[in-house]
Amino acid sequence: MKNASFKLFFATNALLCLAGALTRSFPSWGMFERIEPVQFRLTDSQGVNIPVENYLPRDALILRVAEILPVLRFICLREEARDPLHFVSVNSGLDFFLEKGKCEIPR
Repeated sequence: MKNASFKLFFATNALLCLAGALTRSFPSWGMFERIEPVQFRLTDSQGVNIPVENYLPRDALILRVAEILPVLRFICLREEARDPLHFVSVNSGLDFFLEKGKCEIPR
């Protein structure tokens, strides 16, 4: 009985995975396509763009602006020569400067 239940569970799971891969209506990896990308820009005092992605792990995926804020503080502390840094987020409407020595993120 135990072995038959396992085989039934495994077969059902395999069919659901296959259906999810072949059908758009099943919840699957397609749900990540509907996540609106976080759009932001970080520039230095000269207006030069600072690619925040260079400070993230290679496969990092930012889903909310709140996830990028600690990274901004890290960049601010590390890039003192480019003071002040200007951050703008299209999604959330955040627009603020990070100044040398403070590196405070507004709440």
